Amino acid sequence: MGDVDPVFIQAPEHRPKPSVILAERIPLIDLSPVNYHEDDRVSDPDAIKGLVEEIDRICKEWGFFQVINRRVPFG
Repeated sequence: MGDVDPVFIQAPEHRPKPSVILAERIPLIDLSPVNYHEDDRVSDPDAIKGLVEEIDRICKEWGFFQVINRRVPFG
C-alpha cells in the first residue's frame, strides 16, 4: 500500500470526535409486569405503560438491553 490520496483526508475540524462511554452494566428490562396470571389478566396496566416507556428510553439511550422474567421455558 502507498500513501493515502489527500482527497480522502478530512481536515481535523471535520473529523469525528470519538468518545468513550463507561457503564457499570447492561440495562435490564424486567418483563414480569406483562406476565399473565391464572385468570389470563395482565398484572397492572400502569406497570405495563411504565415498562413501555422504560424500553423506549433504553432503546434510545443504549440501543440494546437484557430481558429478565420473560416466562419462556428453557430447552
